[in-house]
Amino acid sequence: MKKIERVLFGFALVFTIIYFFHIAFSTIILGLSYLLLVILYGFFGVAFLNGIRGSNIFRKTCYRELPNRMLFGAVLLGISFALVLFGAIRKLNLFPPPHYFLHGGLIILLALVLINLYLSEAKTLFDLRKHLIRLCIIVIFGLIMLLVPSESLVDIYYRKYPARVIELRKKLLKDPENKEIKDQLIVEIEKYNKNSAGRKFDGVRKKL
Repeated sequence: MKKIERVLFGFALVFTIIYFFHIAFSTIILGLSYLLLVILYGFFGVAFLNGIRGSNIFRKTCYRELPNRMLFGAVLLGISFALVLFGAIRKLNLFPPPHYFLHGGLIILLALVLINLYLSEAKTLFDLRKHLIRLCIIVIFGLIMLLVPSESLVDIYYRKYPARVIELRKKLLKDPENKEIKDQLIVEIEKYNKNSAGRKFDGVRKKL
């Protein structure tokens, strides 16, 4: 993995943990770190995954020596990485429906790996050994995010709130367009914040 990936994944991991403690600006930094990874893989994956330097991304001559199959493989690999990460940040923020992105990204990754293993070395879509670490990290992370129920994330994120808040937030997960539930939830959160000496948690109301 390259330095920029390690830095962004480090930020994503650290602020994924901090996010559940409602630290100020954690929601913004968390979203930004995931967004940058999505952009890196989804929009610049062809260059980045083929080892082309940032200064040469828009130079056509840098792509001429690469076989079409490698360019195609990098596009699909980058899109699948981006889908998994996009689905993960949606699930962390309790936005519906994250599983479509997680399922899509993981299925594409599985198909790419199986196709690559089937093809001879001269016809592979990408160098599996070169991308093995990032593949393992993203697949394992994607599976964890897919298997962890959204209700469990609600229990963790709203653990300091009354049971009524948690109950309403879980109902909102199942019916995200229900304005009545949303309004009730906002009222309950504001009521709790007022009763807690003005304490406010970063991003709670913004995510509703």
